[in-house]
Amino acid sequence: MASEPETLGSALSFEKFVAQAYQEPDTGLYIVDGDTPARDVDELRALYESYRRQRSGLAVNTASGADTRWSSAEQRNLTYCVSTGFGSNYSAVVSAMASAAAAWQGAANVRFVHRGDQDGACTASNTNVVFDVGLVSGQPYLARAFFPHYARNDSNLLIDSSAFGNISPYSLAGVLRHELGHVLGFRHEQTRPEAGTCFEDNDWRALTPYDSASVMHYPWCNGTNTGDLLLSAYDRQGAADLYGAPTASGGSVVLSTALTTTVSDLTWQIGGVGDFNQDGVPDILWRNDSTGANGIWYMGGTDGATQVSNASIPIVSDLNWRMGGAGDFNQDGVPDILWRNDSTGANGIWYMGGTDGATQVSNAAIPTVSDPSWKIGGVGDFNRDGVPDILWRNDSTGANGIWYMGGTDGATQVSIAATTAVSDLNWRVGGVGDFNQDAVPDILWRNDSTGANGIWYMGGTDGATQVSNAATTTMSDLNWRMGGVGDFNHDGVPDILWRHQTTGENYIWYMGD
Repeated sequence: MASEPETLGSALSFEKFVAQAYQEPDTGLYIVDGDTPARDVDELRALYESYRRQRSGLAVNTASGADTRWSSAEQRNLTYCVSTGFGSNYSAVVSAMASAAAAWQGAANVRFVHRGDQDGACTASNTNVVFDVGLVSGQPYLARAFFPHYARNDSNLLIDSSAFGNISPYSLAGVLRHELGHVLGFRHEQTRPEAGTCFEDNDWRALTPYDSASVMHYPWCNGTNTGDLLLSAYDRQGAADLYGAPTASGGSVVLSTALTTTVSDLTWQIGGVGDFNQDGVPDILWRNDSTGANGIWYMGGTDGATQVSNASIPIVSDLNWRMGGAGDFNQDGVPDILWRNDSTGANGIWYMGGTDGATQVSNAAIPTVSDPSWKIGGVGDFNRDGVPDILWRNDSTGANGIWYMGGTDGATQVSIAATTAVSDLNWRVGGVGDFNQDAVPDILWRNDSTGANGIWYMGGTDGATQVSNAATTTMSDLNWRMGGVGDFNHDGVPDILWRHQTTGENYIWYMGD
């Protein structure tokens, strides 16, 4: 988006047309009419020829007569990183990008996914993302983007340092709403003849009637929206025409990600997630498979991804004991820790309390399951009686079932229900959480062979029926393992915690529709 009016004039020679264009010194891209890019002189010549021809709502860019849009396979996985080079403005950019993305995601069947784990290497050469969001200075625009048909090295959304000053009546999110429109393939609305000025070229196809209030229309080019840049009704209609209407997905969409503290000592493994210090942010439970040490990370900061502090909890030197998850079995407001002994089949609960929930106040045994093929998959209140229940998976037969817990301190197995078997033993339960927000916990799955991931939406009597399912983003690097589920960013949808078994990296997928 231009920071001041720029027009093409009414009758220019090609030489004057080129002279009027701005060429970025670092990338070599030409910028016409504020933020419309041309990668080389040939594209600039094509823009000029369209300008000379002057062909009489939202418009999509075209190239060689075809719409430049993302394919159906790409449109819901538009990954990006935000450079940490923004410094003190980094959080503002992350927030503004999320806001701008949400506006387009609410209009059409598209998804922008922030790969926070790539922010430390957020450059044009990073092929782990579709595009990078970077900082520039001294440019004649507030921000500029690219079109879907550009090569990866030219797929950059650049924000000039001037965008962090007073840009009233615009907000940074408003500017980025405009730029993400370009990323989706939409053109400046003023290139239509109805605007009467600021014509660019003829390489576009109308999706709606002309819209002077469009988020893609400059006010100094006879646009009628003089406030912040917001999507109009025609913008939403045109986006849906091109990409389809937005679809609810039961919390199965990865909206963004964030890297949290790396733990390079691979003997430490995630044991579960729960809000031990009752501050509204899930905390991370850890167990050391070598020493038997155990601890809690108290999380906070932006989107709950910051390790604010930590506490040790009692050591369990018998390494056959493994954590099965966390849940408030005794209903005192503090999560308790579920344990299973892989050698004896014994199971038990630690009731936690004290300062920040790090004290083992007491414990209780629960029924033994001597068959070591049965593994605890997670904890959730499937029958909605206020007491967490225990999900089990048999690693030998593929059978799955739920223990409904109750009685004194939630330590009594009241009843049992089988749920759908999964005979492919590559599928493992990654956690339990209410992804579709229907008050029934759902089951998260990961395939250790293909890297596929998915969710079972549960319902029916006592929450034991697989009502439907949805795939979520594949994680093809099989070294990534799910560590648990919790709503780290407080948006009402559970997020997924991951740990890398080789690098020790840990990060969070923020989930949504």
